Amino acid sequence: MKRFILSFILISQVLLCFSQDEYHALLKARALCLKAGYTDAINVLSSQSGMEKSTDLLCARGDAYLSAGLVQKAASDFASAEGLTPGRGLYGMARAAAASGDAKAAVGYLKALMKTEYKPAEPEIDTDSIFDKISASNEWKSLWRQDWYKDYEKSKWQIEYYIKNGKSDLAREEYATLSAEYPDTYVNDYCGALIDIESGNPSSAIKRLTGSGPQNDKPEVHFLLAKAYASQGEYFAAALEYGKLITMHYNDAAIFLSRAEMLRKAGDREAAISDLDFYLSLYPEDYKALSLMGKSFAETGNLYKALPYMNKNIELHPGEAAAFSDRGDVYFTCRSWENAISDYSMSLDLNPTNGAAFLNMGISMINSGRNSEACPFLRKALELGQKNAAKYISSNCNK
Repeated sequence: MKRFILSFILISQVLLCFSQDEYHALLKARALCLKAGYTDAINVLSSQSGMEKSTDLLCARGDAYLSAGLVQKAASDFASAEGLTPGRGLYGMARAAAASGDAKAAVGYLKALMKTEYKPAEPEIDTDSIFDKISASNEWKSLWRQDWYKDYEKSKWQIEYYIKNGKSDLAREEYATLSAEYPDTYVNDYCGALIDIESGNPSSAIKRLTGSGPQNDKPEVHFLLAKAYASQGEYFAAALEYGKLITMHYNDAAIFLSRAEMLRKAGDREAAISDLDFYLSLYPEDYKALSLMGKSFAETGNLYKALPYMNKNIELHPGEAAAFSDRGDVYFTCRSWENAISDYSMSLDLNPTNGAAFLNMGISMINSGRNSEACPFLRKALELGQKNAAKYISSNCNK
């Protein structure tokens, strides 16, 4: 019953998303911009009905104009967005001014932005290269003489940085100070959950983040909850968190890929294929998406639908060992043993440290009647940490 309810919610989320052309256009434009297709992105956004009344579309088109070097058109879109939703267009206006070398205007917009709910995190501004052009100006230096951020915000960024770079001891030290000074805050719960997951305690992270606080609906909370649920093997719950991001219109199609991965692990391959189909319509050459799509089709028993995706990965990445082992996995799932052996052999030539490929190679050989040839591969698999190899060795290689 629980699985039925979760599936119903997921389907509802998909229908809600795909009924909204604006969100689709935003994701399409983002994909095009990542490939430097700025003109196409502008055209996609401009073709949307109600374009001039949508803050999100105007800001997205402003970003595309700015990336294309059309600074005046970008500034116009950001100003229009600001007129619709005060505070929403200020960051774009600051970026456009910086691109023009107008430090005074850029800093003025940023100062106004800092007083709104749309204030960006300091690391976001620091890593935005568009401000490099004005970073030596007196106006820029004066901006950072003021303290725009709370101490707990700075601690949060520091902890995120430490964890991202594998410095968990430093993260724990910083968190000890944060939790002592701000024990009853969202930031304390969020950073505590980060530490919990890093320490291998996802259940504690989930407990922290599933309270009723209004700030618990931040995108970063859903990402962290998804990671925590996945760590516990609760893949449907993780998929639901990604679904919440979709209903929030989070502007990154990677959440569809992440949800598909969770759905496949949960056993709902049809829903996974639906998400992957949408993601591949935006990023048709994405390695991970092609691999997941092929494996999902193979797991439904459809080898002929699976193979084109795996073949495409090999065409795009002919020297990539994983491309061959992934196709080998598809053949393995569909019990096409000789084809699996051929692909695993190619993969192991390129990467002789893949224990899973050694194991599946050995199992494929056993299933094709080549028991004695399988033994060296099974022993190598065991040597590389594949514990399941032991039972195959015991039953096929110790006689």
